Amino acid sequence: MEQKAKEEMEKGEKSTKGGFLGGLFKGEEKHEKARDHFNLAGNYYKAQSLWLEAAQAYMRAQDMSVKLKNEMDAVEDLQNAATCYQKAKDPRAKEILERVIDTYVRTNKITQAYKLAQSMAESAEAEPDAKAAIHWYKKASDLMKRENSSRTAQQLQLRCANLYAMGGNYKDAIAIYDEIGKDYAADRLLKLGARQVLFMALLCHLVQIKPVAKDEGISAFLDVFHSYEDADPVFTSQTWEHILITKIVEAFEEDSMAKYSDAVSEYEDINPLDDLKSKLLMRIKDVLRKICQNEC
Repeated sequence: MEQKAKEEMEKGEKSTKGGFLGGLFKGEEKHEKARDHFNLAGNYYKAQSLWLEAAQAYMRAQDMSVKLKNEMDAVEDLQNAATCYQKAKDPRAKEILERVIDTYVRTNKITQAYKLAQSMAESAEAEPDAKAAIHWYKKASDLMKRENSSRTAQQLQLRCANLYAMGGNYKDAIAIYDEIGKDYAADRLLKLGARQVLFMALLCHLVQIKPVAKDEGISAFLDVFHSYEDADPVFTSQTWEHILITKIVEAFEEDSMAKYSDAVSEYEDINPLDDLKSKLLMRIKDVLRKICQNEC
């Protein structure tokens, strides 16, 4: 099949030039035939997992689409090339996808641009490549803002926040959780979701407490905690998240690993933990352990 791919590439190149094969076709037809050959070559290469060769074939197909002044065919060719570059872990994929999205935006195909950016984000997250995923989620969020679809934009921003938190970038995670949590709390339709978002912000704040400055850290944390209580009337002492945060603060104040473990277990019995919450709570436990080593 690799040989077939090479043959198609040769046919494509000959179609664009002079000589017998190139002379059989004129004008647009010549470029159309060449594009067909290059795309077929790309498909053959792809079937053999020869990703760089496939990408280069699709880029040649894109060259023909440009000559034909067919912007949408050019976009399709670029997407095919970018997919192959991604498979080869070649950095050219990002640049090409940016071109595709810019073309969609310029031609007022915002939904298609958003879907592509979101798809790229989800693929990067699955690899996992958090940095790339955050880039594409931000891109998708910005596109949804342009369409005045604020709820979707916020959901995409929250996915960025989760990735920031998982990677230990608590400052950026908190900034997103804080802003969106307060926005949710002020929205009649979304206010029930505010508690969970603010809860994530509080977990990130707790991870940042410095063992050598526990009292100052707890004092600053309580200021944030009380501000969230004021922002979200639903975030009360009757909610499991509020109960857990209160008990964690008590465990820190008393340097009690046992109290911390009991509080988390009690919460987890009712509220199954996802991977991110589990990791944050383990990191908070490590902070408390260091405090206890210093003070106990």
